[in-house]
Amino acid sequence: MSHLPGRESLIDWCAKRQHFGFQGRIEKPMDSCYSFWVGASLHLLGAGSFIDGGACTAFLKSCESGRTGGFQKFPEVRGPDLLHSYFSVCGLSLCGALPPMFPMLNMSQ
Repeated sequence: MSHLPGRESLIDWCAKRQHFGFQGRIEKPMDSCYSFWVGASLHLLGAGSFIDGGACTAFLKSCESGRTGGFQKFPEVRGPDLLHSYFSVCGLSLCGALPPMFPMLNMSQ
């Protein structure tokens, strides 16, 4: 993807979406699933090193339900759901907290 037009601008936009966790759009709250969507984008663009793995992991752990297991969309939401649980686990991999995954296919290596 090194020849992708606007690659640097896209990397810049993605990198600016991390504020502890990742947000999907400007001025929207951080959401656990974007650790995968934005994190995978950065990896695919060759800029995975721009991810603050410690901050990403801490945010995802704040979204983890200690009562039932799984992950919720935001720390304040009550109860996890399958979509956010799956993408949070993928995000933990992209942040370096779990074994690596292949972001292009969203599967383990």
